[in-house]
Amino acid sequence: MGVDLIFMRSARTAFSLVELLVVIAIIGVLGAMLFPALGGVKKKANDAVCTNNLRQLASGVTLYVADHDGQFPLNDAILPSGLPSGDDYWHRRIYPYLVPGKTTNDFGVENTLRNSNNDRHWVYSCPSSDNPKSSGFFALSYAINSSLMNRRTLALNRLGKVVLLMDFYSAYLASGTRQNLDGRLPVGVLVDGASHVWHGGYVNLAFVDGHTERRKKEDVPDTTQDKTF
Repeated sequence: MGVDLIFMRSARTAFSLVELLVVIAIIGVLGAMLFPALGGVKKKANDAVCTNNLRQLASGVTLYVADHDGQFPLNDAILPSGLPSGDDYWHRRIYPYLVPGKTTNDFGVENTLRNSNNDRHWVYSCPSSDNPKSSGFFALSYAINSSLMNRRTLALNRLGKVVLLMDFYSAYLASGTRQNLDGRLPVGVLVDGASHVWHGGYVNLAFVDGHTERRKKEDVPDTTQDKTF
């Protein structure tokens, strides 16, 4: 009798094939519901990283400006070839302010290493961007407002309205101008004919006063809204 009871108790705790199929189906439904949510979480996380990158870069610019009589770190040393010299890119100039103890030359070494490893955790790179990382020049994800060239902070009004840095696709010299904004902002089909929407049709911006905003392309300030873009 004891053996029969044990057998009956064991039989009751076993799953039938139908029950297993139901459980698998439920897991599949839950997975289908969760995967889009997880994708949304990743997108929000990438947006947060991008915004934080812009804040750090803007802080580096602010520190540079404080040490250089209010002058912005732009690509303003043009060589006879028409290209800025290596140490005169804005992103090189602010690197020592982002990483204490480093020099402008250290940026080149670090950037090459990051690009070769396709590193999306580089402060100059948006994790959502599909910029090429293994070739080209710096393939940065951000550009500085070139309208600030040869300007000083004291000459600006409404610092919170003037764009300093912005999301940018394939930022060769990393200088954003109104002439090439429409073909370089990551909000749709760009100059190469491919779609590069990596912030859902929005652009992350950092302003001269250091704050950041997320805007649609048509809401990005330009010379019709502010004399200094």
